[in-house]
Amino acid sequence: MPETLLEASNLRMYFDTREGAVHAVDGVTFKILENEIFGLVGESGCGKTTVARILMGLYKPTEGSVFYKGRNIFSLKKEEMRRLRRYVQMIFQDPYSSLDPLMNIERLLIEPLDVHFDVSKDQKRERVFEILEKVGLSRYHANRYPYEFSGGQRQRIAIARALITKPEFVVADEPVSALDISIQAQILNLMQDLQRDLSLTCMIIAHDLNVIYHICDRVAVMYLGKIVELASVKSIFENPLHPYTKALFSAIPIPDPKVKTHGIILGGEVPSPLNPPHGCRFNPRCPFKQSICTEREPEFMEAGDDHFVACHFFKEIQEKGGNRI
Repeated sequence: MPETLLEASNLRMYFDTREGAVHAVDGVTFKILENEIFGLVGESGCGKTTVARILMGLYKPTEGSVFYKGRNIFSLKKEEMRRLRRYVQMIFQDPYSSLDPLMNIERLLIEPLDVHFDVSKDQKRERVFEILEKVGLSRYHANRYPYEFSGGQRQRIAIARALITKPEFVVADEPVSALDISIQAQILNLMQDLQRDLSLTCMIIAHDLNVIYHICDRVAVMYLGKIVELASVKSIFENPLHPYTKALFSAIPIPDPKVKTHGIILGGEVPSPLNPPHGCRFNPRCPFKQSICTEREPEFMEAGDDHFVACHFFKEIQEKGGNRI
C-alpha cells in the first residue's frame, strides 16, 4: 500500500464580505497517496481552487490542517516553508496570465532555480534546456517570449516551470480548460508521461469529467464547499452513489450518435455559500430528499471498497445501480 504524501484535515475557508461569511470550503478531509493522480471535480464555485490554494500554502485556512509527509505546513517557519516550495508546485489555470510577458522563457525558468539551488549559471541553463525537451519544446524556444507561443505551447512552458525544481507534488488547476480540444489530449498525455517518468504525485482539478477518467487514479466530488463522494475512478464512474454525482456524470457526452443519453436535470439553483442549507448541502435539489436531509448533515462513510459517500440514502441509491436516478 502506498504511503500518504499529503493529507487535508477538516479544512474550512471562510471569506468575510459585506453580506456575511462566504463558506468557500467547509469541512474537507482527504488523503493523497504517493505516485497517484488524484482528481477533484465539481461545478464552478464549489471550492476546488480554494482547496488547491490551501494545499499550496497560498491561503491559510480558517480551520483545519494540511500535512505534507506528516508535518503541518502551517506550523512551518518562513525558511522551512520556502524550502518546502521546491517540492510542492502548482500549474495555474490560465497559461496566458501565469507567465510574465516581460521575461523570456529562459529567465522564467531560471527564476525558481535562483531561489532554490546554489549552482552555476551554466548548470541552470542546462536544466532549462533539459526540462524544455521533456515537455516537447526545443532549446531555441528559451530565447522567446510568452506572446510568441500558442496556447498549448504556453501550457507546456507552465508545466516546465512547475517541474524545473524537481518537485514531488504538483497541483494542476484546470490544466487544459483554456486549450483547443485538439491540443488537450497532447497535454494530458504529456502530464501522464511526466508523472510516470518523474515519479510525481499529482492533484488534477477539472470540470471535464472525461479528463478525470483519462488521467486520474482516484477522484473526489465537491458540492458547495464539501466533498460528497470519493472513490477510485473506475468505481465512481461505474457506480456513482451520491445523487449529485449521478447527475454530474449523466451529463458526460457519449461520442456515438446512435446512443441515446438521458441526462438528469436537477431542479432549483445552487444555494449561496453565504447561507448554505442546513443538513445536507444538496437537499434543496435532491430527488431523494426526506426530512432527515434538512435536519442532520450526513456522515462521510465508506460504502465499500474504499468508496466513500456523504448521503443518508446511499444504500437505496446503490440498489438502483448505474448512473441514473
